[in-house]
Amino acid sequence: MHTVFCDYSTIEDYVERVKYEILDSGYGYIKVTSEGFSNNVCQWVKNKFKEAMEYFVNQNIPAVILDFRRNAGGFDEVAAYMAGFFYDQPAHYEHITYYNKTAGSFEITATLNIEPQSPYFGDRVVVMVGPGGISSGEGPAMAIQKLPQGQVISFYASNGSFGMAAGNYDMPCGITVTYTNGQSLDINGTIQIDSDATGNGGVIPDIRVPINDETVYQAFVEGKDVELNFVIETLNQLTVIEDDHGSRNCQLHLDQNYPNPFNSLTKIQFAIPKSSFVTIKIYNLLGKECETLISKRLTCGEYTIDWNANDFASGIYFYRMVAGEFTQTKKLILQR
Repeated sequence: MHTVFCDYSTIEDYVERVKYEILDSGYGYIKVTSEGFSNNVCQWVKNKFKEAMEYFVNQNIPAVILDFRRNAGGFDEVAAYMAGFFYDQPAHYEHITYYNKTAGSFEITATLNIEPQSPYFGDRVVVMVGPGGISSGEGPAMAIQKLPQGQVISFYASNGSFGMAAGNYDMPCGITVTYTNGQSLDINGTIQIDSDATGNGGVIPDIRVPINDETVYQAFVEGKDVELNFVIETLNQLTVIEDDHGSRNCQLHLDQNYPNPFNSLTKIQFAIPKSSFVTIKIYNLLGKECETLISKRLTCGEYTIDWNANDFASGIYFYRMVAGEFTQTKKLILQR
C-alpha cells in the first residue's frame, strides 16, 4: 500500500495566498499557495512576502521555513522575486521557450533572472514541497536548493509540471484543458524540473521525511503536521551542531537572583546553549503577571538582567524563564 501524505490546494487556500508567523520554535514560517494569475494579485503576493521577510529580519530569527506543498502556481516573475530575498548576487532563473509551429522547434523568448531583494536573509532556509506544488510554485524550491544555506525537506518531490502552460482546448460540459507548449531551461539550456516520460521529475528533497508506522499514526490519527515537525527538529539539530563549533560553550540554566532577599534591585543570571527566543517574567504570589524583564531572541551565551522593584510592595514574587521547551521558575523575596 502506498501512503500519500499530501493533497492539492483547495478554494479555501486562496482566500489568503500568503500567510506567515514565527513558530514556537523561533523559526519564521511562510505558506504560499499561489503566486497569482493577475497583475494586482501578483503585486499583493509580492508585498505580503516582503512584509514577512522584513518582520523576520527585524526579529532576528535564525531560519525561515517556506511551505510550498500546496501551491497552484502563477507568474514565474513572482517566484523569482521571492527567491531573491535569499540571494546576495544576481542569478539565472530560467530561459523561457515556446514552440514555434512554423519553425517546428522551441525558441527562447525571454530570460528571467533572480535579482537580490531587500532585506537579504542569509541564514538557513528550508522549503517543503510535494505533488500539490505545481508549475511556478516549484520555482522557489528549485532556486533555494542551489544555495549553500538552502535545503528541501519533504516526503515527496514537487509535481514536476514546470513547463509553460499557455495552450487551451475547450471540451464539452464547459471543461477547458490547458496543455504545456513551452519549456523552462537552466543556464545550460537543459529542461528544468519537468517530469520525463517515466514520470520522474520535480524538485527532489535533499532530506526525505521518513514514512513509517510512527509518522503514519501521527499524521492520520493524531492529525499532526509530520513534515513541519521534522523540519523543525532538523533545524534544531543543525543549530546545536553550529553552536557546538562556536566560540562559546555554555549550558542552559537559570540562576537564583542575587541578592535575595533584596531591597529594591536584584540581578538574575541565565545562559542558553543555542539561539533561542527567551522570556523572563515576574509574577506575584497569586500568579498574576507583574512585569516582563526580557522577551526577544538571543544568541548562545550567558546573560545578566536587573529587576528594579521600586514600584512594588514587599512580599514574595516569582520569576519564570521560557527558552524553547525549557521552563523554570524561581522565588525571590522583596523586603523594604
